[in-house]
Amino acid sequence: MKRYFRCDDPTQQCPYSRTREILIEDDSGCPSANPNCHAHRRPVAWWSAILQRYPGAVWGGVGVVGVLALVLLLLPLLGSSGWMQQHALLSAEVADLDAQLAQLEAASAASSPEPVAAIETAQLQHDVLRLSEEIAEAVKAGAADEARLLETQLDAIATEVAERMEAGKQPDSRAVERSMAASRLVRGYETLEERAETVQAEVSMGADSAGAEALAMLIDGIRDAMRRARSLAVPVVVGGADPQFVALQTQIQDNLDRARRAIDAIPEPAALPFPASDAGLVIASSPGLDAALVVPLVQARWGEAATLDQDTGQWFLPSTDPDIAPGVLIRVAVEDPSALLIEDQADLVITDLPPSPIIRERFAAAFPGDSIDSRAFSEVIALNAIALLGHPDAPDTDIETEELAQTRWLAQASDISWLKRLDRPEILTQPVEDPFAAILGHPETRAIALFHQCAPNLRAKYLAYQPGSEVRALAPSPFSIGTEDYGLSFRIVAVHSPRARPAAQKFVEFITSDPGQNRIAEAGFVDLRLRHREETVDPLVLATLGEALGLSGMTRASRYSTNLRFGLNESVLDIKAQADIGRLARALANDFPTGKVVILGFTDSTGAPDYNHGLSVKRAQHIVDQLLSFDIPATAAGLGQQLPVDSNDTETGRSRNRRAEIWVVQP
Repeated sequence: MKRYFRCDDPTQQCPYSRTREILIEDDSGCPSANPNCHAHRRPVAWWSAILQRYPGAVWGGVGVVGVLALVLLLLPLLGSSGWMQQHALLSAEVADLDAQLAQLEAASAASSPEPVAAIETAQLQHDVLRLSEEIAEAVKAGAADEARLLETQLDAIATEVAERMEAGKQPDSRAVERSMAASRLVRGYETLEERAETVQAEVSMGADSAGAEALAMLIDGIRDAMRRARSLAVPVVVGGADPQFVALQTQIQDNLDRARRAIDAIPEPAALPFPASDAGLVIASSPGLDAALVVPLVQARWGEAATLDQDTGQWFLPSTDPDIAPGVLIRVAVEDPSALLIEDQADLVITDLPPSPIIRERFAAAFPGDSIDSRAFSEVIALNAIALLGHPDAPDTDIETEELAQTRWLAQASDISWLKRLDRPEILTQPVEDPFAAILGHPETRAIALFHQCAPNLRAKYLAYQPGSEVRALAPSPFSIGTEDYGLSFRIVAVHSPRARPAAQKFVEFITSDPGQNRIAEAGFVDLRLRHREETVDPLVLATLGEALGLSGMTRASRYSTNLRFGLNESVLDIKAQADIGRLARALANDFPTGKVVILGFTDSTGAPDYNHGLSVKRAQHIVDQLLSFDIPATAAGLGQQLPVDSNDTETGRSRNRRAEIWVVQP
C-alpha cells in the first residue's frame, strides 16, 4: 500500500514545506531534490491524503453514498410504488452524475491557463501609448535618431506580447478527453430530465401538489447541472490566444507601422557647411525671430542658403565674404539673448526684449564706461505688435485691458511663449493649430497672432485695443504700429558689444538701410521708413497747430509715422528717436519742401499740469533745434499730459506718453 507524507522542513527551503502538500513516498528521492527530505518527513494517514488530493471524487462519493442510504431508508416506509420511490431513484442517479461533474470541473479548473493580469495589460497599453506619443514628438522635431530608438523600445514590447501569445497557444493534451466526458454527462442529464418530466406529468394528473413540487425542484437541479456540463463540452480550439493580447498586438502593430512610415519620411539631416566654432559672425536671436526675420536679413545681405541643425536649433549660412567667412551662425536663446553678448558667445543680438535691469548692470560691468542703452551699441531695426482678431462679420468692438485679460484667446502654440516674454498685459491663451481658420469657423471666437503673421489679405477682422479710459482705441496697422500709438506694439532691437567683430556693426548698417528695411517689410514686420498720412485731426490738436502757426480755419493736417520718445523729466531722446531725426529731415525735405512743420510735445501725468505743459513745449523745441541742423524749419507747441496714447498707470504706458509728434500743414 502507498505511504503518504508531508515535508516539515523548518527552513522552508523545500517548496512542499510551504504548500503543505501531501506527497507519495517512493524510492526516487525527494520530488524537489531536497537533501534533508527524509529527516523532515511526517507520515500522513491514507484517508487524509485521499481527501486532499482528490476532494471532488471523495465528496462526490460521499454524496452518492448518502443519497443511496436515504433511498434505502425510505423504501421500507414508501413501499415499492408511488412517486416517492421514483423520486428517490432519480435523485440517486442525479447524485452520481453530479459527483462526476464535480470531478470534471475540478480537473478543468486545474488545467486552465491563468488569465492575463488586467494590471499587466493596462501597463503594456500605457507604455505603448507613451512611446507612440514620444515617437510622434520626435518625428515632429525631426529627431530621426531619437525616434528610431523609441521605435526599438516599442518593437520590444511587440516581441514580448507575441511570445506571450505563442505560449498561450499550447493546447491542453487532456482538453479533448474532458470535453467528451462532459458531453456524456450532458446526455445523461438529458435522459434523467425526460424521466423526471414524465413522472412529474403523472403526479400532476393525480393532483398531488407535494409530489409535483418535489419533482419540479429535482428537474431544476438537473437543468442547472446540465448547463454546467455543456459549458465544459465546448469544442477544443487548438491555437487560440487571449483576446486582450490579440487586441494589444493589433494596436502595437498599427502604431509601429505608423511610426515607421513617419520616421522614414524624416529627411536626412543636411551636412553642416562649417563647424560652429569657425563662424565669422555669430548672431543670437529671441525664439521666433530667427526664422521669421534674422535668416531672411542675413540672406538678403549675403545671399546664401540656410541650413538648420535639428539637434541644436542653430542656423548655418555659409559665405565666402572675407568679413564673415566661412559663414554666419545664428543661435536661438530661450532666455534673454543679450546674456550671450556679455559672455562673448555672440557678436550681435537681435531681440524683441527690452534690456532688463540685470542685463544693464552686467553690460556696464563687462564694458566699463559703456551702456547697452547707448546708440553706439543698440539700434531699433523694426516694429511688431500683438494683433487681436475677430470674425469678419462680428460687430466692431473695442477691447479694454480688463477684457483682454479675461478673454480666452486662441493662438498658435509657438506664439504663446513669445507673447509671455513681452512686457504686455497678461493674456489667457488656448493653443490651436490655425487660429485664423478657427475664427472663420466660429463667429464668437477671438484669437491673437503676431502682426507679421497676418497677410495683407487677412480675412479676419482686427479688433481695436484701448489700454485706458482716456486713450483712443486703435487697431493695428503699419501706421499705428509705426507711431507706437497702438498699445500692443513692441520694438525689435539689434545690439552689439564693444568687442564685437566689425561685421556685426556693418550688418546693422545694412539692416537700417533701404534694402534691409525692404526685406523687413517683405517679412511682414513694420519697417522704420517714415510715412505721412493726412487725416481728420482731433479738435484739440487742430486748435494747437493753428495757434502755433497763426492760422485759422484749418481742417486737416498730415502726421508722420513716428513718435519721438523721451526719458523721465528729460528732453533727451531715446535711441529710436535719435535715429528718426535723420530720417525725418530727409522725409520732410522730399515730401513737404514748402510745408509748415509743427512739433507737438506731450508728457505723462506724473507732474503738475502747468509743469507738464512747459515740459512738453521744451521737448518739442528740442526737436526743432535738431531739425534746424538739417536746415528744416519747424515750430514747437505742446499739449502737456493731454491726449495720452497709453495708460499712465504703468511705466510702459508712461514711456509711450512722453513723446513728440510731427505734423505738417500745407499752405
